[in-house]
Amino acid sequence: VLPLTPLPPVVASLPVAVLGGGDYTRSEIIPALRRGHFQLYAVANREPQIAAIVGRDYGFALATTDSERAIAELPAPGLVVVATAHDSHTQLACAAVKAGHRVFLEKPPTVTPDDVQQLAATMRANPGAIEIGFNRRYHPLVGRARARLARESGPTSISCVVKELTFQPDHWYFWPNQGTRITGNLCHWIDLAVFLIDGSPMPVSTTLSPRLPGTEPGSDEERVLTVTFEDGSLLTVLGTTRGDDIRGVQEQMDIRRGQTTITIDDLWKYRVRSDGIERYGRTLFRDKAHTAMYREGLGRIKAGQPAVYPVRDMVVVSAIQIAASDLARSDERAAAIPDWISLAAEETA
Repeated sequence: VLPLTPLPPVVASLPVAVLGGGDYTRSEIIPALRRGHFQLYAVANREPQIAAIVGRDYGFALATTDSERAIAELPAPGLVVVATAHDSHTQLACAAVKAGHRVFLEKPPTVTPDDVQQLAATMRANPGAIEIGFNRRYHPLVGRARARLARESGPTSISCVVKELTFQPDHWYFWPNQGTRITGNLCHWIDLAVFLIDGSPMPVSTTLSPRLPGTEPGSDEERVLTVTFEDGSLLTVLGTTRGDDIRGVQEQMDIRRGQTTITIDDLWKYRVRSDGIERYGRTLFRDKAHTAMYREGLGRIKAGQPAVYPVRDMVVVSAIQIAASDLARSDERAAAIPDWISLAAEETA
């Protein structure tokens, strides 16, 4: 632990431990905590130089390479933001709740079936203590689409084309314990489908297109994921690194229910077709809704209100992404959703 000279705390502010000091933490999480007037108390990162630099530059009271030590040092009740490597998310979130803290858990919340069991048990034993950070749920165009779909009935068909970032082969997203890039990135659109499909039907099966010739077993690039739900709803996601890289991750969504078709282009432009009429909309600029997510999520925490991300959705999204990741590693084409998804039916009031 490196003790630092903290900035003067905001009066009556909630102390925060931020676990993970990477680019996302510095560009999104810390600015959001500052806007919310939280007390930046502890930062942890596995690389000591990163922990020290972030702790010094942003006014934390201490910096450490030990995330569990940061949780233990944080005065309770506080807030723990988990933005570490994916395989540690569940363990750290549960440890923070056990220590008496609220938790904001970045995606993906889980990587393994054991993670799902542990996180579901902790969320149900501590209702409203853990918020899960799937930012696209907070986008105004997604909210607009969900409201419009509510006027229709029947199953939903969702098609997504996702232009992913190009990573070097040694990038940590590809480490075996991180769950493949399906878990690390395509989970966003799996979650979005679960959020948009009406009536919360259970997924029943998933398929994954074959890996490209010449690629290594476990490759998850240039593949098509399909998920079938028990009500006939369907999700298709193409993850590709092909196309223009300048704007980073890009996404196009086609959403259909009943007599309505909605397209959302890069979380920026919106079109709805229904009864032979087209209507258009757009936001002022391209935005992934991180600011809105943290504004609402941190606002609930400061006000002492419970988290809103459902345990059921965590289990369902996890089951799909884990089944799809297993397909990528095994070179199998199709799989039933695992039996432990029955956890999703154990919803508490």
